[in-house]
Amino acid sequence: MLFLSHADEDAELAARIAGLLAGDGEEVCRWTAPGSGKHPPAGQVEEQIGRAEAFIALLTDAYPGSPRCRRERQLAWCRSEDLRLAGIPGTFFGVLRSGAAAGPESSFPGERDWVDLGGPESYHGAIRALLAKLRAGKPQGSASPEMTGPGPIAPLFRNRVEELDLVRRALNNVGGDHFWLVIAPPQLGKTWFLDRLGAELSAGEEAGERTSWAIRLVDLREQSVEARASPAALLRLFFGPAVPDDPGPGDFGRIATRVVAGRVPLLCVLDNAELLARQVAAALRDAMAVIHLQVRRGPRPNVRLAFVVADRHDDAWRSVVPAPRLTILPLTEFKVDVVERAVRDLALEMDTSVDKADLQHIAELAHGLSEGLPALLVRCLSWIKAEEWIGWDRLASQELFLAFAESYIRDVLMSRDSLFPLSAGQYGPPGWGRSDDPRQALEHCFRLLAPYRRITMSHIWHHIAEDGAPDPDLTAAIARMNWSVESLWQAINGAALLSRPLDEVWQEIQPAIRRVLFRYYYRTDEVRAKAHRNARKFVEVWAAKQSGKEQVIGMIESLWHEAADLRFSGSADLEATLSNSARALAGALKKSDAYTVRELRDYAEGRMAGDEEFRRTVGDDGLFNRLITIVRGSHQG
Repeated sequence: MLFLSHADEDAELAARIAGLLAGDGEEVCRWTAPGSGKHPPAGQVEEQIGRAEAFIALLTDAYPGSPRCRRERQLAWCRSEDLRLAGIPGTFFGVLRSGAAAGPESSFPGERDWVDLGGPESYHGAIRALLAKLRAGKPQGSASPEMTGPGPIAPLFRNRVEELDLVRRALNNVGGDHFWLVIAPPQLGKTWFLDRLGAELSAGEEAGERTSWAIRLVDLREQSVEARASPAALLRLFFGPAVPDDPGPGDFGRIATRVVAGRVPLLCVLDNAELLARQVAAALRDAMAVIHLQVRRGPRPNVRLAFVVADRHDDAWRSVVPAPRLTILPLTEFKVDVVERAVRDLALEMDTSVDKADLQHIAELAHGLSEGLPALLVRCLSWIKAEEWIGWDRLASQELFLAFAESYIRDVLMSRDSLFPLSAGQYGPPGWGRSDDPRQALEHCFRLLAPYRRITMSHIWHHIAEDGAPDPDLTAAIARMNWSVESLWQAINGAALLSRPLDEVWQEIQPAIRRVLFRYYYRTDEVRAKAHRNARKFVEVWAAKQSGKEQVIGMIESLWHEAADLRFSGSADLEATLSNSARALAGALKKSDAYTVRELRDYAEGRMAGDEEFRRTVGDDGLFNRLITIVRGSHQG
């Protein structure tokens, strides 16, 4: 089966191409049934692409700007990854370029085959040439089950339903929040989220909502450097060519009038906003807020302007003047129950009989290997499918983890794009991202910081100072660049791997990413135990210098590091050792000008009770509760 992707404007040309393919005996899926003009449910498109042998895009000038086509490309990329990991040879992406459309290099990820469609007289030859390229090296004859079966990406990502429902309900509520910032590190699903949100809102009437939305989507990766540098150019992408180079209040009023005249709510979506300089993002946000307010004051209460942004940072979007502010939605990793549903769905799709207890165990192993990160989770499910559910206990192996994680860490997490995003340009000294030395320095830093849950500049000093635990690679990298520790800390703050927003005095690596990095850089239980042991020594020294609530944070982190050390060491004295440490650390809490010891113990009890990672590390709910009781104590200071 072939999936033919095309923009709305090219429906007639797509129908002709589909007819030629069908005439050659090909089964073709398109986004519409002939003559219906209706969009199918979002899940149906995912299923069709998940079953496709090849994905063919009709690339015209209209194609890159189509939100639906962009979503289909994303799903097709996931399908191509499924096939690659399953060992299916050949290329999945095919591009038929029509006229003077932009080359596929700017629109399609990974490997692809493409041909120029040419004029009507050459359509058939071009289509057959493309199919020959796509099928070169693929199995001949009837397609294998691995080729025809649906990929696991559809059931996996559909589990973001709660986050999607939250935003969709708010946008459909006249009095709800209409400005949103979807924030997450790379490859946690921001693009998929925006595409699915747009697909559901544009089909609102069919989905039972009161009205459908008009959607304008701008992906900054598909825009020129000049467009990214100009708020006016970005406004033109959303509202048309009439926007002047230096728009003012009157121009914003005219834009609002056109929005109201459209008689339907308008959603403007901005993806990959980390490519904007901070001042450009702030100016765009302010302009959108003014237009939104004027639309809201118009005569049609059901017409409104909504603005949804996906970024790796929140710094540029924090302003609340003019209103409205952007409501922040951090995307999180998938929990084990979500993975279990995806595993169960995959078993049903493959018509495989797997014991219920085994399904649960497989889900726990897949979650443990991937830490719920979508990119790794897709690889786990693809591997399960390719292996036909045989030898699934290998999901617990370090060998398989490294096979899945190495390219993800090297090409995504530790890429220049993740470590030096443009929107973080206020971080770091001049020239910080122009050579490989800064990237290597930051990679060394994240390797050293992976054992810690809370990080401060003191942690960097600890791995540089002679009286700490100096790392020669990091020290040499800093020396080559002539950086200060403060400059290095600024650069770390700018990386896209940190948890955001974080209203604390410290920083945190996004928890799932931190756990993956720790397992990657510290590869045996012995090495991991030693890393936690050394981290605990530093944290105890750090905590002794703190006052107020910070000393509680130090106490909890010390206990967590010790629990992890004992687990990796296989200690038989876990309960006694942790209990004694909890008693000693809680007893060392000191009152401050702001808090009594009683208040600090109560605060510690609350933080520990909500610390799911600490509870999992202890591994015994009874012991974990006893540790909380010890920390709470009966002190009346």
